[in-house]
Amino acid sequence: MEHGVLQEAGWLQECLAEWAGLDVLFVGVRCPLDVVEQRERDRGDRDAGTARYQYERVHAHGLYDVEVDTSVLSVAESVSRIVEAMPPAPRIPAFQKLAARLVPSAESEER
Repeated sequence: MEHGVLQEAGWLQECLAEWAGLDVLFVGVRCPLDVVEQRERDRGDRDAGTARYQYERVHAHGLYDVEVDTSVLSVAESVSRIVEAMPPAPRIPAFQKLAARLVPSAESEER
């Protein structure tokens, strides 16, 4: 399984099933659409419109452990926020909550 971004609902479900039981810190990396589109143009290695296509889709599930906005935070600030979000004690992370909500369990499949 290889996904650069989780733009398809099925891709998120694949990850949720594959990483079940792992302590995943689910990070939302955001910035305004106009910034994403400018970055797409500046990079020059993407098909025009890819950023717009992915923009709403990648965040459709709406649940993260931590979010960073790369239009206002530097890389160092983003990393700092992510590290601060890493819990010292056991917890129920967003990824496990999404798995419980979106991945069919063996019990429900038997019914």
